[in-house]
Amino acid sequence: MGYHDASRIAGGVHRGATDGYPSLSWVRRELRTNLVAPTRLRALSAYVVGSEARGTAGEGSDLDIAVVIPRARGRSSLQVTEAHHSKFRDDRFRPRWGGRVVDFQFFFEGDPELDGYDKIPLEP
Repeated sequence: MGYHDASRIAGGVHRGATDGYPSLSWVRRELRTNLVAPTRLRALSAYVVGSEARGTAGEGSDLDIAVVIPRARGRSSLQVTEAHHSKFRDDRFRPRWGGRVVDFQFFFEGDPELDGYDKIPLEP
């Protein structure tokens, strides 16, 4: 049993399982106001992904959040993610939700790679 239980449906998207998760507004605020890595990236939508979305998260698991952003000219979404991660020397300054470290991963709008993830959509 995972850290949080979420109902799965076909296509890897969970519905009705957003209780206990941050909102899209929270994600936007955290990206704008983080003391170590503030960013102007515009979050269009966001999803819980990774072990939490698969239902396999343990007590020490971080909370992976896929953030959908507009395309960045001259950069891949992986480069955007790596640039964001490189600003943190350790987990002390990463955002936290419910005592868990939050790991933002960025995807461009319409990125087919995100389709392959189990995901839980975050409410506005």
